[in-house]
Amino acid sequence: MFMSASALAFSDGETLDVELPAGSATGDVSGATVRVRLSTRARRLTLRVGFDGPELVVPPRTTRMGALGFLNARLDWLAGAIEQVARRREKRTPVPALAVHLAAQPWVSAGGARLELDVGATAGRPFLVHIEGVPPVVLRHRAGDHAEADLKQLLREFAARTLPKRTRELAAVAGVSVGKVGVRDQRHRWGSCSHTSDIQLNWRLVLLPPELHDHVIFHELAHRLHMNHSRSFWNTLAGWDAGCARHRRQLRDEWNFLMSVAR
Repeated sequence: MFMSASALAFSDGETLDVELPAGSATGDVSGATVRVRLSTRARRLTLRVGFDGPELVVPPRTTRMGALGFLNARLDWLAGAIEQVARRREKRTPVPALAVHLAAQPWVSAGGARLELDVGATAGRPFLVHIEGVPPVVLRHRAGDHAEADLKQLLREFAARTLPKRTRELAAVAGVSVGKVGVRDQRHRWGSCSHTSDIQLNWRLVLLPPELHDHVIFHELAHRLHMNHSRSFWNTLAGWDAGCARHRRQLRDEWNFLMSVAR
């Protein structure tokens, strides 16, 4: 079902067009495009299907032929997974504009607490006021078409102020050390932890409830001890976050729409 598979390496972001089995659960859909993501952290080949399409995660030293053989052997599963995601998409929470989301849920998380927001327009330059222990957090954006971009920038600034501090607080609770803590605009991840102990967090964490905000940070801290998702990793995380399983479900089922906010 593929063109000739050489042993040449993949390039990150490469796409593979595959033909799905006849009579598969995808109905009229006979093919799919699978995105390739190279990962230095991955220990094994993994095939995933999300709202943005199928993804093949390829670890180091994997031959092209081996990866294509892995994918080819899972086309029946891929067809079923695409159908499941299509059904979930129909039930998916619509992605609101950032301003609409903040109007409906006027709070942010920081330091293990939910902080009230005061959002409004200004005739001047946009600004943020956050004095620790003195609510509310004030966000002032320019009116009209500038509001969405201004609010995103202000919340990224707020995240840059609060996420590194909270990460170091929770690292002290967990008894692990961390390197640099950065805040980014990841498209598919809430966070990441490198082999050099550096942690990168998605600024949208501040839009999550405090218990999920901290769950994600604990997840990345657990990678300081286990650079994988082994049983030992999950046991470590559960030891720090008693509601780990519930928080994972909530993050996936109730709050994942935030990944698409302010794109």
